[in-house]
Amino acid sequence: IFLNGAILGMSRNEIAARFDEIVDFAETERFLDTPLKRYSSGMYLRLAFSVAAHLEPEILLVDEVLAVGDTVFQQKCLGKMGEISHSGRTILFVSHNLHAIMELCSRGILIDRGHLVADGDVRQVVDTYLSAKDGGPTDAVDLSTAEFPHWQRTTRGELRLQRCALYNSEGRPSARFKFGEPFTVYMEATSTRQFDMIGLGFYIYTHTGVMVALVWNKDQHCPFSIGPDRPLKVSIDVDQLELLPGNYSITPFVETGQYAADIIHQLLQFEISELGYDESASIPKYGLIKARSTWREGERE
Repeated sequence: IFLNGAILGMSRNEIAARFDEIVDFAETERFLDTPLKRYSSGMYLRLAFSVAAHLEPEILLVDEVLAVGDTVFQQKCLGKMGEISHSGRTILFVSHNLHAIMELCSRGILIDRGHLVADGDVRQVVDTYLSAKDGGPTDAVDLSTAEFPHWQRTTRGELRLQRCALYNSEGRPSARFKFGEPFTVYMEATSTRQFDMIGLGFYIYTHTGVMVALVWNKDQHCPFSIGPDRPLKVSIDVDQLELLPGNYSITPFVETGQYAADIIHQLLQFEISELGYDESASIPKYGLIKARSTWREGERE
C-alpha cells in the first residue's frame, strides 16, 4: 500500500492518514499479513484501485478495474468513481463493460487500433461501437451451415440447434418491431439420440449485455422430446414483453436436463422502434421495460 501510494505521488503521512480507509474499501483487512505474492489478481486490483481512489487526483485513469471482483465490489467501485466525478474531477474509464460505461460516463471515446473512431455523447459512441460489431439486425440464421468462433457457440454435438428465426405480428420474417408488438421466435433442433423432457428457449439481452428475460419451455410446463427420427420444430409466441426502444439480441439454447447441449450467444439481433404497436400507448423514456400499473388515490391502513 505504501509503495503503491508513493509511486502514485502520495507522501507517507498522506498514506498513513488514509490507511484504514484504503484497507476498509478494498476489504482486505484479514489478509494484511499475507505476502503480496500470494494475493489473487482480484485482491491485488482491489488494493490498487482503493489506493488510487483515495488519492484525490484531478484525473483518475481506471483501466478494466471491473474485470475482476464480485458484483458488490464492482458496484462499490462504480459508486466511488461516481463520487469522484461529481466532485468536479475527471475519470478516464477504459472498459468493455458497456453497461458500466453508460452508467458512469457522459462522454465516450471509441478507439480502434490506436485510431480515434468516435468522440461524443456516450450513448451515441456505444451505438457506433455496436453497429460496427454486429452488423445490424438479423432475423434468421441457418445453423446447419453457419460457422461461429469458439466463444459464441458451445455444443456437445449430439443435440443441436439447426435454425432460429424471428417473425413479426403479421407472421413475416423481421428483426424490427414496434414497441409492444408481439413477435415469434422459431427454433429447429435435431438429435442423434432420444431425449425426453428437453429444455428449449432463449435469453434476451440489451445491446450492453444486460439480460432482460429468459423464455424457457420448462417455465411454461411445456415438455418436448426429440430423437434421431423426430426433429423438433417449435414456434414461441412472445405476446407481451414491452421492451423500450433500442437494440437487443437473442441467445437460443437447448438442454437435456443434465447439461446445456447447444447455446449460441447473441445469435439474432433485433430492434424495437419508437413507434407504438398500439398508437395510443405511451412509451416510457427510462428503464428497460414498461411496467403496467393501476393508480388509486386515497389513504390505506
